[in-house]
Amino acid sequence: MQANQQIHFLSDGADNVRDLQFMMYPESEHILDWFHITMRLTVLNQFAKGLVKSDPDQGKDVTKYLESIKWYLWHGNVEKALSHIEDCYLY
Repeated sequence: MQANQQIHFLSDGADNVRDLQFMMYPESEHILDWFHITMRLTVLNQFAKGLVKSDPDQGKDVTKYLESIKWYLWHGNVEKALSHIEDCYLY
C-alpha cells in the first residue's frame, strides 16, 4: 500500500474500530456495512411498532419513513435516505 493511496474501511461502526482506522489513515473513508445498517433500522422499526400502539397515525408515518430509508439506501440513494431521516426527526 502506498502512503498516498485512498483507503475505504468497511466496518460495523464501533468506536474502537473507527478510532483505529482514523489512527492508521486519517484521510480514509469509513463505510458502515449493510448488515449493521439493517440491524439499526430493525431496532428503529421495533420502536415504530410500539409507537403504532400509542399513536397509530404517527407510528404509521415513522414506519413508512423507515421503509423508504432502507429502500433508498439499498438502491444507493444516500441523499434521499438522509432527507427521510431528517423527516423522522419531526416525530
